[in-house]
Amino acid sequence: MNFVTFDVMGSPVPKGRPRFSRKSGRAYTPAKTAEAEQSFLALALPHKPDTPLEGPLKVSLGFVMPIPAGKSNSCSN
Repeated sequence: MNFVTFDVMGSPVPKGRPRFSRKSGRAYTPAKTAEAEQSFLALALPHKPDTPLEGPLKVSLGFVMPIPAGKSNSCSN
């Protein structure tokens, strides 16, 4: 069984909704989303296997997030 594993450092960026240009009427991806996608692609491509993956695939994601500034460190409700 082959594994592809790599870490992406930084805060996750939510996928932005497509925007529409009033001038041309075409849809485009917001800049923040496009930059995040290009950054992820640059990190992922070196780990691409030489042959296509076949059969069932398992994807595991783990996120370590900072506590938001407006939240307390305590567990009290």
